[in-house]
Amino acid sequence: MKKFGSYLFFTLLTMGCAQQITPASQEQNNAKIFNAAIIQSAQRATQCLEEISKNPSVQYVYANILFENPTSPNKIELLASTAKLADSQKKYLLEFYSQIQGCRPIITAGLSNYPSIISTFNRGFGDSDILFADLLAKRITIGEANTEKVKLIGKTIEDTTSAVAAIRIGYTTQYNQDMNRQEAEDNSKRAIAAGYLMHILY
Repeated sequence: MKKFGSYLFFTLLTMGCAQQITPASQEQNNAKIFNAAIIQSAQRATQCLEEISKNPSVQYVYANILFENPTSPNKIELLASTAKLADSQKKYLLEFYSQIQGCRPIITAGLSNYPSIISTFNRGFGDSDILFADLLAKRITIGEANTEKVKLIGKTIEDTTSAVAAIRIGYTTQYNQDMNRQEAEDNSKRAIAAGYLMHILY
C-alpha cells in the first residue's frame, strides 16, 4: 500500500537493497543483515498499511482530503483545492491519524541497530504530524496540505537515500552528527504539533 508518511520510505529502501555490495567478508555479512532488516521492515509496513486501508475513515481521507499515492487519479484535484477541512471531516482525519500512528512502531521494529534509519523515519513521522495538526487547526487548505505532502515525499527520498548510503559506506557517525543537529532544530515544532494532536485525540 502506498500510504502517507510511510510508503516512500519503504519503496526507496527496498529499491536500494537491490544494489549489489561486494566488500570484505565481515562487511559483506553486515550488509546482508542490514538489507534483510530493511526488507523485513518494508514487509511489516506493507502489511500494516494494507490492513488499515480497509478502514472507512482511511478510505474517506484518501478520497477527499489527502491523495493516496503519486499516481492517484484525484491528486490534481486535491492539490488545487482551496477548501479548508470541514468540521464534519475532522473525525475522519483523526481516525486516519490514529490508524497511521499505530503502524509506526511496527515499521521501526527490528531496526534498533540502525538508529540513523529510525531517526529518518521519526523525522518523517514528525513532519507528517505537523501537516495533520495544521489541517485540523485550519491553518492550511486541503490543497496546501497536499502540496506539503509532495514536498515531504521528496524530502523523505533525500533523507532516506542519505541514511542508507551512510550505512553502506560506513559513514554513520558523521551522518548521525549532521542529522542530530538538524533534528534538534526541528524538534520544537514537531513537539507542538504532537501535543496538539494528542490533546485532540485523548
